[in-house]
Amino acid sequence: MKKTKKKPQQLDSVESFSQVFNSLEDELLVEMAMYYPQQLRDLCIFLTLDWQLAEEELQHHLVASHN
Repeated sequence: MKKTKKKPQQLDSVESFSQVFNSLEDELLVEMAMYYPQQLRDLCIFLTLDWQLAEEELQHHLVASHN
């Protein structure tokens, strides 16, 4: 069997976690809060990290553009 390399995924085509989180139905989030609170807490932590990374990336681009 011949092995083939997978093409690397373009970063532009990957949705951020914030986009994925925002696309979740409200009913799903309510159900998670009721039955899976730890998992919802984890999702919120990931959301916060995603926002922090986006902010740091913006700051990096601003600093780089001034140099």
